[in-house]
Amino acid sequence: KNVINWVLAACIVIMFYCFVTNLTAVGEVVDTVISVVSPFIFGFILAYILRPCCNGIASLLYKIKFMKRFPGLINAIAVTGSFLLALSVVGLLCLAVIPELIESIVSLLQSLPGTIQSVITKVQAFAETHPQWQGFINEAIKRAEIFTQQETTIWIAQAIDVLTSSAIGVADVITTVFIGVIAAVYMLADKHRLKI
Repeated sequence: KNVINWVLAACIVIMFYCFVTNLTAVGEVVDTVISVVSPFIFGFILAYILRPCCNGIASLLYKIKFMKRFPGLINAIAVTGSFLLALSVVGLLCLAVIPELIESIVSLLQSLPGTIQSVITKVQAFAETHPQWQGFINEAIKRAEIFTQQETTIWIAQAIDVLTSSAIGVADVITTVFIGVIAAVYMLADKHRLKI
């Protein structure tokens, strides 16, 4: 029995050592599993959130006498109605938030040139009142222009990289949401069997 315990302990130590030495591979496996399972987790959460709405619509439809003969139709209408309600809530939130966000960005971009011009005017006024700083300020302005030209090229390359990765991320989110909605529809349609 002691031999079995020692062999078991040695196997655990070896497995722990392999786990620690291959931590990046383990991380990749965990990332893959999470990316595969996340749409279904999203679907389950969405179905859980929409279940009370779906049940409410179904109970209203069961009060209509001729509808009692069509429980499948009642379930389909309830699921569709709950998703339409959720979609309208999300749409209204977007209609409230997106214009404000755009307005803030536009006002920031519109005020930026005026702010820059104000700073330049103040620097020039300072240079006129303090002639001993004139050479330093002119040199600083030249270096700032050169720096801006060089950094603009770098910034554009970085912006393209960020936009590309953002587009890929948005596509991934859209795919996850789409698969999650499909999973939620199936879960809500079979809510009596799944007990959610």
